[in-house]
Amino acid sequence: MRAATPFKVFRFIALVLVVLGLLAPLAWMVAASLKTNVDIYDSSKAVVFDPTTENYTKVLQQANYIKFIVNSLWVAFASTALSLVLGVPAAYSMARFSMKRSALVVLMARVIPGVSLLVPWYYVFSNLRMVGGFGVLILSHMFVALPLIVYIMMGYFEGLPDELEESGLVDGLTPIGAFRRITLPLSTPGIATAGILSFI
Repeated sequence: MRAATPFKVFRFIALVLVVLGLLAPLAWMVAASLKTNVDIYDSSKAVVFDPTTENYTKVLQQANYIKFIVNSLWVAFASTALSLVLGVPAAYSMARFSMKRSALVVLMARVIPGVSLLVPWYYVFSNLRMVGGFGVLILSHMFVALPLIVYIMMGYFEGLPDELEESGLVDGLTPIGAFRRITLPLSTPGIATAGILSFI
């Protein structure tokens, strides 16, 4: 068995220190969540303290936190699903038919900060009397998710060989049938990746 060199020992110690540095804020947040407001500002109880679950009780019972989580999950799921339904066929069309201008529009939509569109969105949605519902949140999230899905899926479709679809056309499939029966099943990993990133 070969002895550990000084470089390997130094690298191991450096990695341990980096991991501890990354985990320290998380450990501090967990510890703070188990303290009272007085204990958080008491330096003598930074490490040794009496843990309490009072904060979690307040969040789950008094603040109606579960309802907020359910609403957020509903908006994220709906916006992701609609973006996939619209984005996957759009990405396929841009990749297969070389729509460079459309791809440029998608890239520009990725560059524009979403915060800069808050005022125009509010003006449009208020005139449509849509403010205050889930539809506005879903549409606004789709503006961010849809370009991301199109951008990811364009690269994935461009990596699939055209010969697979051509063989399906030779066997009697229509272009839509070739997309649905050949290309779409093969692009499942890309769709899953785009969906997860969009949902997050």
